[in-house]
Amino acid sequence: FYVNPTTAPTNIGSTIFGGSFIIDNSLKTWYDSGVIEVRRRLSGGLRVQANYVWSKAQSNAYASSSVVFAGFTQREGGLDLAKNVQAFDIRHQFKFDGTYDLPFGRGRTFFSNANWLVNSLIGGFTILPTIRWQSGSPFSLGNVALVGMTVKELQKEIKVRKGPNVVTYLPDDIILNTQKAFNIDVTNIANNGYGTTFGTGGPTGRFIAPAGFGNCQQRFAGECGFNNLIVYGPSFFKFDVSVAKKFIIDEKRNVELRATFLDALNRPNFRVGGWAADTVTRGFAATDLPTFGQLGNGSAYQDISTTNDPGGRLIDIMLRINF
Repeated sequence: FYVNPTTAPTNIGSTIFGGSFIIDNSLKTWYDSGVIEVRRRLSGGLRVQANYVWSKAQSNAYASSSVVFAGFTQREGGLDLAKNVQAFDIRHQFKFDGTYDLPFGRGRTFFSNANWLVNSLIGGFTILPTIRWQSGSPFSLGNVALVGMTVKELQKEIKVRKGPNVVTYLPDDIILNTQKAFNIDVTNIANNGYGTTFGTGGPTGRFIAPAGFGNCQQRFAGECGFNNLIVYGPSFFKFDVSVAKKFIIDEKRNVELRATFLDALNRPNFRVGGWAADTVTRGFAATDLPTFGQLGNGSAYQDISTTNDPGGRLIDIMLRINF
């Protein structure tokens, strides 16, 4: 607790205090989840493993660090009113992997007595699919108001949109009118107090607006608009598959040819705010407005450091000789 908040900031250790703070352990978190898992051991050439997780992570501070200050509204019940989803709230997750030996060739359902040539052509094929799907990651829009739409309607509009020059996660009308709503210039009377950076005229239709839009004067964050509006970005879907073919030479020797297709559907995934940050907040400062609603550099999925996955479809071909 800093007893004299009106004085200039003073260095105390590595921390700079410039106000009045109460530091305690009032932060709370909640986590609930349920898991369904299905397994089938390899039998008849088929192996399956799949699981689905439903979860909900909440906290009264949207943060990923224990040393981040939480701006609780200092009024009765403010701590409870701050309860919201946490930065790590991934509501749905589904994972699947399997093995399927095609039923053709020696020792299998069809052509089990095939000669060497026929077996070499149609036998020894195995398919190994892997699927991962999860709902979108949350990101914060902060203390804002919604005009012309509800939170549910806004959420439905969040999806990947690939244009000729830019990829966005909101439709053009919401992006443009939100840019106009935050491009305030009270000296520009001719344009009703709005700037002209994004065109003449004020915002119309549906858009995200400053919390005080419509002459609402809030005494505390959340009295006008939302205290902290959190929505979810585009979902994540990745389908990888391997196709293997085994050529049997004799009882001790065989040759295996395998092709692995990472992101076989060539469907890039995007995350609002990029993949490096745990906590994502989309600001509305003058420097942020020109790129609002866009999925810019770093937002496309890749995992170079762990799996050497640069993103997009990647084909890996392997030849193995067993003897």
